[in-house]
Amino acid sequence: MKEIIRALRLDQAAKNLPIFLPLLFGRKLLAIPELLTVMAGFFIFPLAAGAAYLFNDIVDIDRDRQHPVKCGRPLPSGRMSAAAAWSSSAVLAVLSLGLSFALNRLFGVLIALYLTGNILYSLLLKKIVIVDVFAIGGFFLIRLACGSVLSGVVLSHWIILVTLLLSLFLGFNKRRQEIAAAC
Repeated sequence: MKEIIRALRLDQAAKNLPIFLPLLFGRKLLAIPELLTVMAGFFIFPLAAGAAYLFNDIVDIDRDRQHPVKCGRPLPSGRMSAAAAWSSSAVLAVLSLGLSFALNRLFGVLIALYLTGNILYSLLLKKIVIVDVFAIGGFFLIRLACGSVLSGVVLSHWIILVTLLLSLFLGFNKRRQEIAAAC
């Protein structure tokens, strides 16, 4: 169980904070009903992200075993079986979809889009230079859209643009660091 929790990368939950931006910029941060709904979404989103991380780790298991840092993750290190990863990923995906649709139908659609996008990312998109970083940027925009749907705050063009540019900056910086570390 400990390895499954570690594989979910809950330490990366800060990536889900953009879900709160519509509340902040829509001046509804203290509006209790909206805040509670967005908080529920904030706790559902890591279930979908965990499903995506596990799926990606399954796809990349051989490559991750050769990586100096990723080899320590539960699946490539052998502390977690592929069968446990598959079943955990499936359960988390179904659970996140069920909870998200129960909370808000459009939120459920966005979670389904996030999961589908991550499958495409793991199987194909991450192998295409630049497209991989734009896909990651798209995942941040989905988080932002989730916050919009759950809070009832319409997103401005500016918040969409700033979120996209910031996520692209972070993504390209990460790729640059990976290239520098490989040399």
